[in-house]
Amino acid sequence: MKIHITARHFKAPSELQRYAETAVYGLSQTYEGIVSADIVLEERPRGGGDKVAEVMLSVYREQLIAREASHDIKMSVQACVDKLERQLHRYKAKLHAGQRPGGNPGLAGE
Repeated sequence: MKIHITARHFKAPSELQRYAETAVYGLSQTYEGIVSADIVLEERPRGGGDKVAEVMLSVYREQLIAREASHDIKMSVQACVDKLERQLHRYKAKLHAGQRPGGNPGLAGE
């Protein structure tokens, strides 16, 4: 899985980058078909000083997105990972629901 990190309005320390990479890479245990991940970390100087994390996962035929804001950037990243884990479970269920035993469902009855 390719992971790309972007920091807006601040310079992300290497410790924070490693934390975000590790957290997002852990999602590959839920679903191995993740192609790439884009992580955007943002500090909003106005509006209460929120720290925003946005993670976009590219999977087969879809893109899953989670965005979360809090006063701690690590909490925002973890909340995004939790949301994406739930989305991946739903995505996998939807993907596997289309599979029918016995081959191609369009040829049944021929």
